[in-house]
Amino acid sequence: ALVATVKLKGGADGAVLGNARRSLERLREFALERGLPDGGLPASPVLLNRFLIWVDAKARSANRGSQGGATVRDGVRSGLLFLARHLGLPISIGSVVAEAAAPPGRKLRRERRSGSLPIKVY
Repeated sequence: ALVATVKLKGGADGAVLGNARRSLERLREFALERGLPDGGLPASPVLLNRFLIWVDAKARSANRGSQGGATVRDGVRSGLLFLARHLGLPISIGSVVAEAAAPPGRKLRRERRSGSLPIKVY
């Protein structure tokens, strides 16, 4: 019954579960770096605030993807919300303190570059 429930909540292609898994892996990495027990669970609002700031800084320093890592924090927050709301993990992501670290992201505007050389016609 548990597996069927997780599959139902995870979406048709499992993308939601994949995002949730990656978010939990990042939280565990953050907890291990700081010597926190139980992979950071239960996750308090202050811990999540620090975690989301850490995720954002790490993603932006890697500067990968079309947005330069600017949307990673929002994806991690989304994964944590799924874990808390649908699977009942003790993650206080709905708190104002936690949400302060992940305001709605702005998309970066990057300079568009032409794939071909400009040609002048005489």
